[in-house]
Amino acid sequence: RFLDFVNNFKKRPKAIITDSQAMDIMHKWVPEDIKLTTFSITMINYFSKGRLKDFVDGIKSIKHLKDNDKVLIVEACNHSRIGEDIGTVQIPNFFKEHFPKVILEHNFGREFQDNKELNKYSLIIHCGGCMISSQKLLARLRDLDNLNIPYTNYGLFLAYMQGEQALRKVLEPWNIKF
Repeated sequence: RFLDFVNNFKKRPKAIITDSQAMDIMHKWVPEDIKLTTFSITMINYFSKGRLKDFVDGIKSIKHLKDNDKVLIVEACNHSRIGEDIGTVQIPNFFKEHFPKVILEHNFGREFQDNKELNKYSLIIHCGGCMISSQKLLARLRDLDNLNIPYTNYGLFLAYMQGEQALRKVLEPWNIKF
């Protein structure tokens, strides 16, 4: 039905923006001639003023995580977490399966931890940032850059969970290679 829907457009779409949680099926369903990305990736690129490549560089650090490394999952909003929540269920489940001895911690809300706390992390996984200002997000990134801590984004991470081919597909609209 999805392909029937897409193929019925008089003018074929150039790109589709999907929910990051739909990457498990969307990267398989979207035809090669249509670009695909996610809302979370779009938002982090917008709120970071085009620094998506820095988030892509950060996801490369996942392969280098070791036992007892700490990863901070950062969500800027305080929404109710239910069901298959990305930050508290999906990302932790991936780590339990692939990196069971990596220690996960969370930071919810608008306040970011002091630099003294940040330097203990090997990776930061940040939400789309849509509930904080660009200024606040850029201040977070500046702090992480100053501490040489890699960071990535929920949308990039969920695409990565589906394999490098899925991650490459969501980066095509941005002309970023992985």
